[in-house]
Amino acid sequence: MDFPHGKGAVKEEVTVALSPANKKAIDTLKPVVICTLEREELAAEAYEIVAAEGIKAICLIPLVNRGRVLGTLSISRTTETPFVPGDVDFLGRASGQIAIAIEMREARFIYLASHAGVLFLIKTNSFTGLDSGHKVAEDTSNLL
Repeated sequence: MDFPHGKGAVKEEVTVALSPANKKAIDTLKPVVICTLEREELAAEAYEIVAAEGIKAICLIPLVNRGRVLGTLSISRTTETPFVPGDVDFLGRASGQIAIAIEMREARFIYLASHAGVLFLIKTNSFTGLDSGHKVAEDTSNLL
């Protein structure tokens, strides 16, 4: 999240319900552009934040990779300049690369977490299902 000129209402730890506009972007897999005057397109909590920050327009782009929706990329403007089709097209093309990067990061995290779990089991000799006939090396410190 990057909101350098914000008034403090937008924070990383703040979560809000999915808005009708976000649901539409996810369901249709197409960008949704809204003017913040369209209050019915935003969840109540989101509208309060948008109004406090002076946001005028929002472009919601679904992040999709291999048919899987990862979320939406939300671009906001505090100026009266609307999102034009060229902006939406560019953001749509960029969203594909962003979705790939997110999936690669998730895959790396899962790999590292599973690898760390195996190393933990080796380090602590905490294998389950081994009977007394199976011996695990006593010194496994060199594996880390």
